Amino acid sequence: MLLYMARFSRTSSTLLRSGVQMLETLRISGKAVDNVHVNESLIRAANKVKGGVALSKSLQDDPNFLRLVPQMISIGEQSGAIDDMLAKIAQFYEDELDNKIKTISTIIEPALMVILAFVVAIIVGAILLPVYGLVGDSLSI
Repeated sequence: MLLYMARFSRTSSTLLRSGVQMLETLRISGKAVDNVHVNESLIRAANKVKGGVALSKSLQDDPNFLRLVPQMISIGEQSGAIDDMLAKIAQFYEDELDNKIKTISTIIEPALMVILAFVVAIIVGAILLPVYGLVGDSLSI
């Protein structure tokens, strides 16, 4: 979910800073997120925005969006700097995602070392056991 929120926020921030209109931004961001559920939520939100509802209100009760996103968008709408708020949301979720990836890789690394040690031991055993068997047979003759 963090990845989708980061993609949505970064894409929307960039598009709004470039002067793209809000409805077009939501349409493009939905496709850029590359998640069907988030895309459908953004299409519903765009329809609500077209009807005059604020974007933050449109996303507020949507289960596909984390709580922080509509809250920060609301602050951006009130301050008139929605693109800056979206950039801050994107940075926050990108940092959060990086931390989770580092944590997972830190946990996986020792496990991979143990697995590799077993694989190497099996390969060495598969090579050396037949050689020792041949040497043992030749000594007994």
